Amino acid sequence: MPLLVITALFTMSLIAAWVLFKILQSTATVTKPEYQLGGAAAGFVVILSILALTYMQVNAKQNDDTDLNNQIADLQKKVQVGKSCIDGEKAEVTYSGTVSPALQDANVVFAVTEAKIQQDGRFAFQSNIDPSKLPSIYVIGPDSHTPYKQLFPDDKTTALTIPTTPN
Repeated sequence: MPLLVITALFTMSLIAAWVLFKILQSTATVTKPEYQLGGAAAGFVVILSILALTYMQVNAKQNDDTDLNNQIADLQKKVQVGKSCIDGEKAEVTYSGTVSPALQDANVVFAVTEAKIQQDGRFAFQSNIDPSKLPSIYVIGPDSHTPYKQLFPDDKTTALTIPTTPN
């Protein structure tokens, strides 16, 4: 207990004992194997014990409430992070562009998703993958040497160009 609390409890017990035993003429006896008290001293010890016990219980309850409030705040933060992750997973991004020059019998591969290249070299597919994780798009076909395009967060995902010939 802090010194201020001890001082307050001591002072309140002293005032209560003085009122009870000086003004109201009360009597009290405390008998323990270690000591025996009577009169105002016994009343003071009893009052001080009751006040100290009450303070400790109230303080423990407040600490429990503070711990619970901290746990609730931590859980609310985790829920917000979880909601953000779920919202991010729900956000679908379309990646589309052109393979230049167009390859026949080739596929554009994005992670585990692939799209057949059309006659004019165009492709399109949708994905939930976060572009900030820098995914790559590959062209795989019989005449390709696995050209790819590294995607960056600032790239416009609907106007991608993947060259199939070396620069």
